[in-house]
Amino acid sequence: MKHKKIIALTATLVLSFGVCAGCGNQKAAENTTVTAMEQEPTDVTVIGSSVSVELEGENEIESSWENPFSFQVSVNDVVMALPAPVQQMLDAGFIFPTNLEDTLAADSTSTFRMESTSGDTILITLVNTTQEELPLEDCTLSFLMLDQNSAENTEIALTDDITYGTSEAVVRKFMGVEPNDEIIDDGVTHLTYHKNGDPQEFADWIEFQFEDGGLTAVLMQVNAYGGYQA
Repeated sequence: MKHKKIIALTATLVLSFGVCAGCGNQKAAENTTVTAMEQEPTDVTVIGSSVSVELEGENEIESSWENPFSFQVSVNDVVMALPAPVQQMLDAGFIFPTNLEDTLAADSTSTFRMESTSGDTILITLVNTTQEELPLEDCTLSFLMLDQNSAENTEIALTDDITYGTSEAVVRKFMGVEPNDEIIDDGVTHLTYHKNGDPQEFADWIEFQFEDGGLTAVLMQVNAYGGYQA
């Protein structure tokens, strides 16, 4: 099991669930078209809200995402789009750790690992966006980290063909814009995309991690105060 170094991630999440994981100044339009890479043969089309990508040696991708920044993911066949009710993680077979308090204070966050019966763990952040104390199961899921090293028995998918092991080229094609931040650290490639191309407090972002050219982890964070609220 390889160690992945995510610089100051936990501290950042505890201090402010909205602080971005990467930095970059490149502006990315919210509604973009897919840009072809220098790879032949390559066919890229955008039809309505469906993205279709065909690469040599890769399966064609058909996605129902309205755009790559919908923050939609399937966990054990439970489809959720952040920010989402944490009940969806419970439906996917994960439970709260036994040493955790049963409630979350008003207007606060908590970052911890949910556990499955198979021994997998997924790092999440819950947010209570209300002005009163809430049971954990009534709070909002604003961040999750899906890591093959800690959740290898968990089925995850961002589209029909983007899951653990998907090539970096396919993910880049799907995103359709250059990453705001690109780091190679200890053999792991980190690609971070900000929804509006502008890293800032309370920004929405998604990070992909690759080892040996294959996807090994996905991190998503959104501003819970701008979407679903329990």
